[in-house]
Amino acid sequence: SLCMQAYNSSRFLQHVDAALVRIKTILDNTRAPRVASDVSHGYDDKYGLAEFLTNTSLAALLNTLETIGSDAKKIQKMKTWSDSKRSVSLRLQSTEKCSFNRKEEKKVESASQNVTEIKSIIGKATITDKVITTVRDYFWDFEVSYQLVAFPGNTPDDNIVLLSRTGTYEIKTSSDATPKPKTRVVDDFDLNISWMLDNLNNDLQTNFHIDRKVKSCHTPRRNDDIEKAFRFFESWVDWAGRVRAYFTQQLFTIPTKHGLDLKVATGTNLFVPVVPLLEKTSEEEDSSLVLPVGDINQFLDEQKASLASKNANVAKAFPDTGLITKVEGGIQIALEHAMEIALYFADGLNFIEDMLRSQLISAIGKEVGSKDFAEYMVFHNRKLFRDLYQPQQFCYAVRRPDHYPEGVVSITCEDNAIYTTSRRLEGGAGMRFAIDAATDICAHGEQYVHTWVNHCFSNEQLAPLKLQARARQFSSYIIVIGTVISADEFNPEHAVVVANKDDVLIPLLLEQIPTPKAFRDAIESLSPEQQDFAKAFRQMQLDSTLFGICVIQIKPQLERLLNLPEDSLTKEIQLTQNLMELFVEYQIPSDLLSYEGSEHLPRDNKVDYVKKQVSIMQNMIQSAKEKEVAAAKQEAQYSVSSFGMIPPPAPYASSVCYGAPPPPPSCYSAPQAFGAFGGGGPPPPPPGASAPPPAPGGCAPPPPAPVSSTPAPPPPAPVS
Repeated sequence: SLCMQAYNSSRFLQHVDAALVRIKTILDNTRAPRVASDVSHGYDDKYGLAEFLTNTSLAALLNTLETIGSDAKKIQKMKTWSDSKRSVSLRLQSTEKCSFNRKEEKKVESASQNVTEIKSIIGKATITDKVITTVRDYFWDFEVSYQLVAFPGNTPDDNIVLLSRTGTYEIKTSSDATPKPKTRVVDDFDLNISWMLDNLNNDLQTNFHIDRKVKSCHTPRRNDDIEKAFRFFESWVDWAGRVRAYFTQQLFTIPTKHGLDLKVATGTNLFVPVVPLLEKTSEEEDSSLVLPVGDINQFLDEQKASLASKNANVAKAFPDTGLITKVEGGIQIALEHAMEIALYFADGLNFIEDMLRSQLISAIGKEVGSKDFAEYMVFHNRKLFRDLYQPQQFCYAVRRPDHYPEGVVSITCEDNAIYTTSRRLEGGAGMRFAIDAATDICAHGEQYVHTWVNHCFSNEQLAPLKLQARARQFSSYIIVIGTVISADEFNPEHAVVVANKDDVLIPLLLEQIPTPKAFRDAIESLSPEQQDFAKAFRQMQLDSTLFGICVIQIKPQLERLLNLPEDSLTKEIQLTQNLMELFVEYQIPSDLLSYEGSEHLPRDNKVDYVKKQVSIMQNMIQSAKEKEVAAAKQEAQYSVSSFGMIPPPAPYASSVCYGAPPPPPSCYSAPQAFGAFGGGGPPPPPPGASAPPPAPGGCAPPPPAPVSSTPAPPPPAPVS
């Protein structure tokens, strides 16, 4: 696609330099046109240059059509069709036939022979053996008939033949199977040329103009008229490419060993008159710098001469008959040259757009991005709005009146707070939201509505937004984010406690929905049921697109929860930390900590009461922790003791090297396992001694088990 193709400035400037060398030989020595970027000119000259390039491209295309059968009379007929509001198309239609001609047989002797000499009494003889192969060749007559026609509308029979030819070739095969289908009708190659004819006047001169008054006209490159020209040249390139592929990849591959130099039939070294040149030819200040029509005609004559010279070379290299002739060579030259014209047209228009961009960057001193444009709008708003109505950065301190800030909440884009226009809602009924199925919260604080205008270019991605919440030391607050679904209802989605120098960054994922106009255009052709569904779904989207932030300060809410006067916890840092721990970590009910005495007592007494309740609760929690630790220790001791009731395994090979160890008593681990509970006793007496009497309340130790002595093994023999 020419529109999507990247503009290659180096390639285009090389073409311009090569064209300037040819142009110096065409124009007078006093003339010195230069590329537009090197000539001081005005903005209107850029529009004139765009029209010059388009008209020159159309004229060069007409010259190319003349080499493949078109002429003024045929173009005039096509123009008549176009003026009658009928489309005009070019069509290449082709039919291939293949028929059997003859069969030939010939005997072929092998190059090698086997000679045998026989000697006898009579004499000697020589016998020569050789292989003779019968070769059968099958010959087929291949014929292709094609023609290039122009026809109006959908009536291909009412056509004008631009070019028609029948080519033949004899195909030889070694089998009797047909190498090609007996008859093949190739798919037609169609091209709509109505736009080209619409931009010709009655004298068949190019007459393209850009309507600069319409709103869609932005630059010499970006307007509806140039876009139509691009679409035409794109379709031309596509058509020419498909036709060239049919000839080069299908027809030209049939002949074998044709001995022709196909490189001659290319569009290289042909003069393309599509060059963005300007020249000051008049001293008048308002005179146009675009080259006059006389220069264009000289350029077109040079193009015709180069085409004629190229076709003459093809006529010398290609035969007049057969499948590949000078006619096919001329078609290849014309199609490739037309594709080059379209490419230089696209490069020329993109060159003008690139020149505009480069000049603007040079004037500003930098390439402007969305961030730079946002800064420009901030500067612009300072001049346009009064101080009271200027957009301000979304960066607000979390604080109570006459108190030091608890923290800061901001929305940032690329590490800078965004600028929003805000309005305070007076007399609001508060916002209510539910944190679970049984609990509703109503916030009666100040309410603000903010609007933000995002500046982003079409070739850039939307910069990510982040919600940043920071808290100071020994400070805390709750931030809830969600969507505002009605005038008094907030739908929370996430919440976080920000405390003690926390710095929380929350990415905000934004999704753009169609504008009202784009939405109306999209549902215009839908059924009534589909339109109703789309409108209802869009209403749901609009109800959930208003992003909301709710900031809840913790200390004032704790004071109200504990029935304490205002500012009671402002300087009670440790008490506040203890309360947060009890409420958040241990989920202690507030009734166990709140003040329940007389309201007429001083504030310090009320705070002391809460401190006492907090201390009692902490002691109870500490006691519970100690009991849990003791229970865990006791459980661990039980686990160790139960392991001790099993005799430990004997050391490896102890009975072999040093004799068996003394066996344990029958109640080996009883004193260890139950000694702590009164079941222990003294160790058993040695063998031969009498057992002591049992202790009162205890049990006598069991008698020792008989011990069998095991003789020690003999020492090992020395190893030599």
